[in-house]
Amino acid sequence: MKPENESVYGFPGYNRVDLLKTVLFGARDKTLASPRELEEACKVNLRYRT
Repeated sequence: MKPENESVYGFPGYNRVDLLKTVLFGARDKTLASPRELEEACKVNLRYRT
């Protein structure tokens, strides 16, 4: 069996704890509902990077 954090394509997965922290911070900060808005905020704003 493959490790839990590997996808079918062989790319390494995201750290679940860091991803959860980012989503919760986005919900608390601006009530970002869209994953695309959260992705854009991570590119622009350093506070979203863990």
